[in-house]
Amino acid sequence: MYTIFFCPCNQIFDYQQVLCGSPCFKRTTFLLNAYDMFIHSVIPCIIIVIFSLALLIRVIRHKHRMQGQIFSQRKQYRMVIQLLSIACLYIIMNAPLFIVIGIQVFYSKIFAATERDLYLFYLYYFYHLDKILAKLVDRLPSQDHKNDKKVVRKARHRYERPSKLHADIAQKRARVHEHHHFESLKIMYSKFVSDVLQLHNYYRARHSASPLTISQRLNYIAQKYAEHLAATSKFEHSGNRFGNESLGENLYMQWISHGKVPVSAKEATKHWYDEIELYDFKRPYYSEDTGHFTQMIWKSTERMGVGFALSADEREVYIVANYYPAGNIINPGYFEKNVLPAKH
Repeated sequence: MYTIFFCPCNQIFDYQQVLCGSPCFKRTTFLLNAYDMFIHSVIPCIIIVIFSLALLIRVIRHKHRMQGQIFSQRKQYRMVIQLLSIACLYIIMNAPLFIVIGIQVFYSKIFAATERDLYLFYLYYFYHLDKILAKLVDRLPSQDHKNDKKVVRKARHRYERPSKLHADIAQKRARVHEHHHFESLKIMYSKFVSDVLQLHNYYRARHSASPLTISQRLNYIAQKYAEHLAATSKFEHSGNRFGNESLGENLYMQWISHGKVPVSAKEATKHWYDEIELYDFKRPYYSEDTGHFTQMIWKSTERMGVGFALSADEREVYIVANYYPAGNIINPGYFEKNVLPAKH
């Protein structure tokens, strides 16, 4: 930004020109001309490109951290194309002009002067091309819905029934549906808890740790906190306690862009156990990068509880596992006794 109170030249106005000219100081003062070019043309374009790419990288890293899996570009290709198109459009439309103006500022004032004015004249027609391109990209069909088909079935007969009978039938169907939904959730939850326990004990056996048992009280605590996470869309540890003692806790969250997210005990436990690749058994210690793994196989832990919950749109699942007694105790000697290498 700058302000000129006493312009060191006289302005000349030519109303026959197609484009507006530049301030007269740009033709007479080298420093002000160079400053105006870099501050108001080159640097804003570079900032837009860098921030578009930075936003794309930030979203990719966020998805990887929250889902515990590699970012799926296929599912997010709209956002990728939009951000990359904005960055590429700014570079393509402005780079030739900046090069010519730079040569004119530092080398020759008449270099490609006619071509530059012609380029500027037509450049205004493409000023909003990035917005048009973004709208076109947003209308691209989603990969997950290419094969969707809508089937419309026509009733062969139609009978008029009394309104009270309609209401009674609808109410009865709603009760039956609610009962079936509740029963299916109970079966699904029981199987999920059983699978998580079985997988924990499988991994613990590798590290000479005794099998865990399920605690209904810990199940209740874990389930309530999973429902809290799903309702608030937060992903943070609870600090839950069992009496006067702290509980160990592992969290897992998965998100998808379309449809209903699957609830997988195998994916969650494998995600926690895979942190073994970052753990150094020769130097036992606690780290946030390996805390899920060390809690899973902590030898002195005896009981666990599990809970899961879906978000309102069923595109997010939150899984909570609580452990008692808690692991990851950083007192000297605890990691050496409770986190043992895998048996070969």
